[in-house]
Amino acid sequence: MIPLKTAIADDDRYICQQIQECLMQYSTQKRYDLVFMDIDFSGGTEPVKHFSLFDTTRERCDNGIALGAHLRNRLGHNYFDIIYVTSFENYAIHTIPNRPAALVQKPVTYEKISNALDDALYYRDISWRVFEFTCNNSPVHVQVSKIRYLN
Repeated sequence: MIPLKTAIADDDRYICQQIQECLMQYSTQKRYDLVFMDIDFSGGTEPVKHFSLFDTTRERCDNGIALGAHLRNRLGHNYFDIIYVTSFENYAIHTIPNRPAALVQKPVTYEKISNALDDALYYRDISWRVFEFTCNNSPVHVQVSKIRYLN
């Protein structure tokens, strides 16, 4: 089994530890790049660690929405997923431009994290599937993630 590469961005060390413990319990993972990110970094002083891109972006991004947008612009939309972790459900609407895979409301539990991971991995898997059809008697194969519109 290939481990899931993850990063956890939260200003509360306890929340980081909770997420890490939940990830360790989640044993049926496939390999995808994933960032667990707090929406609001103002609640504490714990610096974001263990993810080298945060070293240069933390000063410019004072919240997870700004940091998510910065990372999307820097890394591209298809290279990683974001799961936002927050106490503020009213901020969820502001995360939409960053294409979050899921939103987990604090307090963090294994059930919430595993449901978010299941959803993220399911939709990630679907995007790599191939849609097959025939055009002019020739078979055509298109990756589902490349399809923008079907008529």
